Amino acid sequence: VIVGMVLVGILGVALDTVLRRLAEAVDAGGALLLMYPQGEGDTRGHGAARDYRVVRWSAAALDARLAQAGLVVAWDEAREGRGGSWRTVLARRAG
Repeated sequence: VIVGMVLVGILGVALDTVLRRLAEAVDAGGALLLMYPQGEGDTRGHGAARDYRVVRWSAAALDARLAQAGLVVAWDEAREGRGGSWRTVLARRAG
């Protein structure tokens, strides 16, 4: 079973909580497939339905938070997409 999630508007402390809970939700060796916009900082935008926030993370910053949650990056890939570079990460729960 692979759990998939797009990380877009999650700030630092909340991200740590989300990653920890996701890690707890998978068995040892289980996988999470995460996608997020790469970069630094956050921006706000206005959509047709509502306002939104985009939080960008560097690969090193997100990998450190994954490790803190007990997750190890098994594979990653970055691609240009809507609004800039997006990174996809396959992380496995350690143990």
